[in-house]
Amino acid sequence: MLEPTEIKVGPHTYMLGRLDMFEALDVCRRAAPILPVLFHEVLSKVALEVLKSKDEGEASSEDRIDELGRLISMSQPALKAIAAMPREDYMTIIRVCLSCAERKVGKTWAKVVVDGNLMFSDIEQADVLQIVIRVLGRELRPTIAALLGLGGAAASTSKATSESSPTASTT
Repeated sequence: MLEPTEIKVGPHTYMLGRLDMFEALDVCRRAAPILPVLFHEVLSKVALEVLKSKDEGEASSEDRIDELGRLISMSQPALKAIAAMPREDYMTIIRVCLSCAERKVGKTWAKVVVDGNLMFSDIEQADVLQIVIRVLGRELRPTIAALLGLGGAAASTSKATSESSPTASTT
């Protein structure tokens, strides 16, 4: 079982808990159309670009603008896929992913979303997206592993079944 994960996003510390199993499965289903684009085509390229970027003190204004343009260009496939999602799916994914997040306030933790309502008015869009992507990645690992395991089991089962089937041809 996954343990809660503490992350730093912007100036705040968040604790990511687990989603309810049914919520996790629903979020995975709703997000499925964008996942290959988001995780494979975009985030890997963006991460490499960020690693290659200059330090803040070394980068000129032109360097920053060029880098931002490259990042936006690399993100285009994901942005198109997200824009094509039904609004209800998009909002559900965000709300459900944020529902398992808590923000450190002093020495205590406060839920980020309660009954579908955002509890903090100072959360930036970029921060929300970072939290959602972290939760999606965390919640998708078991689902993808189960699907891959099922695919392997299904392939070996169908082969074994066809070999022992009375209707299988024997040549």
